[in-house]
Amino acid sequence: MSSNNDIFEEIKKAIEEKVGITIDITRDEDDGFKVTISKDEGPDIDEMSKDELLKYREVLEEKIDELDAEEPDEDTPEHEEWEVMHEELEDQLDDVEDRLDDLT
Repeated sequence: MSSNNDIFEEIKKAIEEKVGITIDITRDEDDGFKVTISKDEGPDIDEMSKDELLKYREVLEEKIDELDAEEPDEDTPEHEEWEVMHEELEDQLDDVEDRLDDLT
């Protein structure tokens, strides 16, 4: 039987992978929790081969499609967060496509 900590870690890992962030949770001095979220920088596309860039582009396109399928209702805080994540993925995709153009 899985403990609550195991389930929590699985959920945390799934969120980190899906959104591209790192979540660090620690106890503070008042026995509460401190949550630190940092954005993963992702791979260095300048060091990637054309084949690697093409595969990475597919990954980004899939993430955008998944995010599109989960778009929350507009005018909600969740939608604002969704927009930020969506824009970041689109920016990464644009960078990959620019790099591919540079290589051709």
